[in-house]
Amino acid sequence: MEIDGPINGGAANSDINLGLFGEYVMNDNLALKLYGIYNTTNEVASYDTPNAGRLFERVRLKTLQAHLLTKFDVNKEYNKGYYVTGGFRLTSILDKTARTDQELLEDFHRKSNIGVLLGMGVNFSKSLSIEVLADRNLTNTLDSENNTAKNYGFYLNLLFDISTLISKQ
Repeated sequence: MEIDGPINGGAANSDINLGLFGEYVMNDNLALKLYGIYNTTNEVASYDTPNAGRLFERVRLKTLQAHLLTKFDVNKEYNKGYYVTGGFRLTSILDKTARTDQELLEDFHRKSNIGVLLGMGVNFSKSLSIEVLADRNLTNTLDSENNTAKNYGFYLNLLFDISTLISKQ
């Protein structure tokens, strides 16, 4: 995370994300995907201001995310081999805690933000795939007129399609 403004910030990492996904196949190469993800993020650096000093440190955010993606399979047959994917992310903060100065944290982050995702993946079988998605926010994640956050990150997703176990074709 980079912050433009008087506040200095830092890096973050995420615990394991848990979620569900749905996929609507439009043709042999194209599909729409929707992910619903519960995420916990640990902002490991502190936030320092020039006049007030350290605001708080070690912030933990619990969020609910929706990813709306398009998926383009590069092969002639859908869900076989490599694909390219991209779309938008909506994140809503459910809960936030900090190690110090919990009261100042209440109005620090915006309750929701929007980002863009772009990546690629590979299908190993009809039910198992892995993908890497780069993430960049489009809206400011901080609730501040004087500070703008630029967040960069990535997701490494292991996807298991349970519909192949449920439906016998």
